[in-house]
Amino acid sequence: MRICIVGAGFSGAVIARMLAEKGITSLVLDERDHLAGNCHTERDPETGVM
Repeated sequence: MRICIVGAGFSGAVIARMLAEKGITSLVLDERDHLAGNCHTERDPETGVM
């Protein structure tokens, strides 16, 4: 069985992890290139501020 999870925010990431721990393969899709959805932080390249 393979599950498709749309969204790699907290819910999607946690569900994928729980499924993996039970041996179920999942495919996580997100339009962004990072995990954590709106909770993602990154350093500004110009100022160095998070």
